[in-house]
This record gives sequence, C-alpha cells and structure tokens, in this order.
Amino acid sequence: MAGVLFICATADGLTRERFDDWYDRVHLPGGMQVPGFRCAVRLREIGEETVRATGCLYVLSSTAVLDSRAYLNLQAETSADTASHVADVHLNRLAGDVVEGNLPSSTQWSQANRLLLAAVTPKGSTAAATGTSAARVRLSSGAGPSRRYEGYDLSLRLVGSAADKSGAPPDAFVSWILEPTRIVHTAH
Repeated sequence: MAGVLFICATADGLTRERFDDWYDRVHLPGGMQVPGFRCAVRLREIGEETVRATGCLYVLSSTAVLDSRAYLNLQAETSADTASHVADVHLNRLAGDVVEGNLPSSTQWSQANRLLLAAVTPKGSTAAATGTSAARVRLSSGAGPSRRYEGYDLSLRLVGSAADKSGAPPDAFVSWILEPTRIVHTAH
C-alpha cells in the first residue's frame, strides 16, 4: 500500500529564497536517497515571499520506509546548516497510508494551473476522495507533532484555482492551497 509523508513548514520572517535554497540543496536530496521514497513534490502557499506555509509531499512505497535504518539515520544527521535553517521553522510531519483514491500522477502534477488542496479531517469523514487526482490518507500516530493528528485523515486533491479552497471538506479543521514548485523522482 502506498504511503505519504506530508511536511508542512511554517515560519515568520524567514525568506522563501533562503529556505528554498537550503531545502533544495540539502534536505530534499538527502531524503530522496532513502530507498522507498518514490517522488517528492515541493509546495508553497500561493504568493507568499516569506515562509509562512511551504511543504513537501513525499510519495513512499509504504510507510514502513519511515522506520527504516536509512530514514532514521538521515533524521539523526543534523548539520549546522540544517539547524540554522530550521531553528525558526515549525514543522508538521503527517504520515500515513493511502486508503482511498489515487495520488496525482507525474503528468497531473506538471499540468499548468494545478494546485494541491490538502485538508485534515476526522477519520472516516464523509468527504470522499473522488476523481483521478484525489486521495485519502489515514494518518498514523507518530512521535512529536504528528501525534496530534492520530485519528484523522489527510485529504489530497488537485484543484484548478485558489478559489477552490471553498471545496475543502466541511469538517476539515485545517486546509491549505499549495502550488507545486518542483517535482523530483527517484530511480529506486
């Protein structure tokens, strides 16, 4: 069963250029070397010059990858460069298995005017993951911030415009409209 790791970062005052440089140069390449990481889609809140909301959606072969030695070693290796970039950043890591629908394909991500609507809903929400580019992810419990999302689902759907945020499930307690800025695939 495919898994998802969705990271949403929020910060005040850190410029997007500085954060993106670190993420694209250091963090993303390291993560994509972990066996089982299939694809990463860098995302950002529309129109923000500071890192108020940015994220990355990692498609995994399964969530078991997050318990692998390679992933745990990567998490333990915090460089001074990384520490200086994430000191003022609040990271939410949401992970789980796809339980309904399909994650967007590479082709769908690369189409113009495609944005990601991500919403956290109660587990078993009546809002179905419909369409060829929609999925529901059952969030699993984990250490730290992800624990507060236990018992919730992450609804993911490609939409055409920021106005589509009104299409978030009515029982969502948080939702984001994010635009893809970079797509990275792995060979393993």
